[in-house]
Amino acid sequence: MNRENLIKSINQGIALTRYQIEQRQVLNDYSLNIYSENLYRDMLNVIYGYDLENANADNKNAEYIDLVDDKNKIFIQVTSTKIKAKIDNTLKILETKPDFKIKILYLLDKPSLRDSSFDEWRNKYSIDVEKCLIDTKDLLKDINNLEQTKLEKTYNFFDTQILKNYTTEMVLNLVIKHILRQYRKRDINFLDDFNNAKEVGKKLEINHLNERISVEIRRGLDYRDSIEKLNDDITMSDLQDFIVHEIYRVILLKHIKGVNTNVGNIEIKGVDELHYDFYNSLDFNKIFIELYNEITSYFDVKDFNETNITWIIISYFFEICDIGAKNDNAD
Repeated sequence: MNRENLIKSINQGIALTRYQIEQRQVLNDYSLNIYSENLYRDMLNVIYGYDLENANADNKNAEYIDLVDDKNKIFIQVTSTKIKAKIDNTLKILETKPDFKIKILYLLDKPSLRDSSFDEWRNKYSIDVEKCLIDTKDLLKDINNLEQTKLEKTYNFFDTQILKNYTTEMVLNLVIKHILRQYRKRDINFLDDFNNAKEVGKKLEINHLNERISVEIRRGLDYRDSIEKLNDDITMSDLQDFIVHEIYRVILLKHIKGVNTNVGNIEIKGVDELHYDFYNSLDFNKIFIELYNEITSYFDVKDFNETNITWIIISYFFEICDIGAKNDNAD
């Protein structure tokens, strides 16, 4: 596997762990946080060559920190709590172990803190606490700089400990729930037109989509940023492969065979070819409704917000011309 694919796979493993932690916290289930202490212990040992142990195993310094490496003299707190008091408590270990370095690893995002807090810690402990705060984005930067042998070792860790534990359906559900959380936070400016309205409007006409479906697709375009942000921490190719090349393509083939008596060997054709060859014989309204139902069937929980997420996904791949015919020049 080349370097780019190794990093993408590691990227995905970190993202899936993050998404699962997010979802557990929504349900007030923090058991994964405890599991994450050992997961990140092993992960950091691989990435940085540390010799970390779980400090809570024998309650050594457990009040202040989670992981300790006596050889390299480093303490690490693994947490998702972003309040200042959590940092205050963690730094107390330096009062008895001033020769140790300290890192606070956030399972989700680092907190935004006041400059006065950093000044307070600098005066008390003579360290720049801002440099002590890390999250998965920082891990990914360091992973990206690993030499090849170390990178391959890191990939093997993620492959065996994380990636192999997730089916495609599980990945989709985690991604959907992550988008859903972004969706609920989003503010829409109703004075603005829909994104890319002219091109999308033309494509809606080409596919002869009815008003109800067209409205859902246009509405979904407002949230395309929620999906594009996935490029930062999980490869869009996985979602694209599943939605476009598995679900949509199967539905497309079924409809083509249902209305054409002589289709030849179409199983080997890609989505673009199928659109081009059979555009005139297809009812894309029926295809899109079936696609909607099929995507929604993979959700663990059905609610109004998640049905909107389905249209957001469809809208995204419709706009970038992965689903639906691109033009009406086909035979």
